[in-house]
Amino acid sequence: MAYISLQSLKRFLGIPGEEAFFTDKDSVYRTIESQYAANNIFTEGKKSFSQVELVQMVSQLKDEVIIVFDQWINSSPGLSKLLLEETLTRNDFGDKLDQHLLFPAFKRFITPFLVPELKRFLDQNTGKHQFNAASYLPLMDEQGQFIIQDQLLRQFSSDWQLLQNELETVSSEADFNEKIKRFYLPEHIGLFNFFTKPFYAHKVKFVENSIELFRHPMATAPVVLWITKQLQNLELNPEHKEKVSMVHRSVLQGDQSYFTAKPRVQANWSFKKTAGILAVLALVGFSIFYLVNYAGKVSPQDDEKTASSFSKFTPEERMQLDSLIRTMEQKTVENEDFTDRQNTNYLHLTPVQAQINSRDPLRNKLAEQYVQDCMKAYDLSEMSLIDSCAVYPENKIKKLEISPFTALSAMPGDVPLLLRNESDYQVQILIFEEKANGEVYSIFVPAQDAIKCKVREGYRMVLVPGNNLGKAELPKLSGVSKFYKHHFCFMDGNFLAQLFQVYVIKDIPQSEIKILLNSTANQQLYVVDLYEALEIEN
Repeated sequence: MAYISLQSLKRFLGIPGEEAFFTDKDSVYRTIESQYAANNIFTEGKKSFSQVELVQMVSQLKDEVIIVFDQWINSSPGLSKLLLEETLTRNDFGDKLDQHLLFPAFKRFITPFLVPELKRFLDQNTGKHQFNAASYLPLMDEQGQFIIQDQLLRQFSSDWQLLQNELETVSSEADFNEKIKRFYLPEHIGLFNFFTKPFYAHKVKFVENSIELFRHPMATAPVVLWITKQLQNLELNPEHKEKVSMVHRSVLQGDQSYFTAKPRVQANWSFKKTAGILAVLALVGFSIFYLVNYAGKVSPQDDEKTASSFSKFTPEERMQLDSLIRTMEQKTVENEDFTDRQNTNYLHLTPVQAQINSRDPLRNKLAEQYVQDCMKAYDLSEMSLIDSCAVYPENKIKKLEISPFTALSAMPGDVPLLLRNESDYQVQILIFEEKANGEVYSIFVPAQDAIKCKVREGYRMVLVPGNNLGKAELPKLSGVSKFYKHHFCFMDGNFLAQLFQVYVIKDIPQSEIKILLNSTANQQLYVVDLYEALEIEN
């Protein structure tokens, strides 16, 4: 569909004003007929229009607001060149007009004209056209934005895959730098900045792919610093922007881990497994040491109820802990697959990505609904569609109850549970009976805090870790249920992965279940289950 300027057509026909296109169509039709009878052909830029095309166009004019839209188009050199002269330059449409009350209607009006013109240029697949085409995204409605962004992303994915293939044969730093630089020029970074919120995840993916690129054997500190400097120009949310800045600062301070090529590991992964095992052993050893020596101690500011929940471990328990450590050391030496699953009867690590592709729904309808809500909120957060979050103070977190859940302190359990949260996360704990209408009990445990309560054998437990707990400000039609009113402003991979890990509380001979939550140096949450009272439900 080609656009015809009312101002240009008015001059061609010699009529006094654009209002005649709406109030006196018959007169306009007669004037068009007389012009073409005299062999006068209307042209707009590089295009010529027939008499039939002009009559059809005038017949479709219904609302005089189009006169305003036509004036906006003609006042924008870039927009008028694109629609009238088939020339693509950067969008220079006035910033102030996007605040106009008519702007939403203008986007609906102009999108059918913009999309085919932009697609024609994008089919040429040049970097300059891609950036200029993306600059018109703010002028289109959602459907038009999706069409253009989808084509841009398909082209980018194809170009990036071609780059990966080319880098396999790169043998010099200069060649590496030459091949990757076009992806980080201002025009390319600017292209991503025009992307709308539903496409935000692709912007984050570009950052992640770039960090992986640093591990190429020909990548050096100077080029990594240059790339991270360019990535800092991406319009990201504060969390992702800080991650980019952190990489830049680390490399600037001499950290080579981001770009130094790692030694290739043989098929048995022996080096990787050994390092992983030693790291886990050290962490678990420290965690158990903490449980033995400090789990029963409280700070003076702990309230009386919390203080009474702590008790020191008995000598028998210490002997059992020592035995567990020796058994664990033996298992990790004999079984190189230890780090593949990353779990034992008394050590539970957050599932890896390969383990969270699917899950069986919980039979407890309320718990399942909440898990689904959390997953949807995570996706919305990843796309930056949760615009605000008023963070609660710590004292409110401890007292917060989520309707329709029941406070965990009110659970009529018969098995004492002591849980210490030494991780860097605030953790919401759900404990529920696995039947359709079973009760769901909940409590929030701040970082570096503890709870003591009573639970029941056979009940399920789900951990929901995050940070900056606050009020959920969710967009309309998000699909999240009405009682999902609190969420973590900071959600990472642990948040999502733990939703796929359901623990079953087992019957144990000991008088009390003792659990420690902690996180590794790379922020992987793990659970030390002293008496093997938790079993992961498959």
